[in-house]
Amino acid sequence: KPEAPSRTVTVTGTPRSVGMSTASCSSSDSIAPFSTVTIPVSAGSGTSDAAHSVHLTKEATALGAAGVLAVCPYYNRPSQAGIEAHLRAMAECTPLPQMIYDIPVRTGRKISTTTLLRLFREVPTIVALKDAAGNPGETAVLIANAPESVEVYSGDDGMTLPLLASGIVGAVGVATH
Repeated sequence: KPEAPSRTVTVTGTPRSVGMSTASCSSSDSIAPFSTVTIPVSAGSGTSDAAHSVHLTKEATALGAAGVLAVCPYYNRPSQAGIEAHLRAMAECTPLPQMIYDIPVRTGRKISTTTLLRLFREVPTIVALKDAAGNPGETAVLIANAPESVEVYSGDDGMTLPLLASGIVGAVGVATH
């Protein structure tokens, strides 16, 4: 029996899997994960397009998701203002808690600490970060300045130990599934 069992399952959690799933799956195809497990299911609903991300977030909400994973818009390399507007639009269309996913190696853009802190302070449903940016020092700065209610998780298995030293609360693991 694991000492720290999973608290949630996330479906379509990376830019590649979100893009692939949205092209080929309908809402009815997506109901299965939400209705067949006994722990909360979060949905990765962020894409490179804000309008499509909002649409997917609304669908996830209607299907009974427990939360959403919002990745930094990928491929089009928006400014920090564009990233912020994208993440705010996703948060504004649902009452569900949102975890931001910062993975610059896949998206081509790092979400700045300033942008993250502003979102954490101003948008009550943005409550967590999946950090795959690879900079434990910057993560420590973020944690030190974020509201106490914000939870930061490792999003990169190889960086989990150094990120634990920075003050994260756990991992949204790749190899854990």
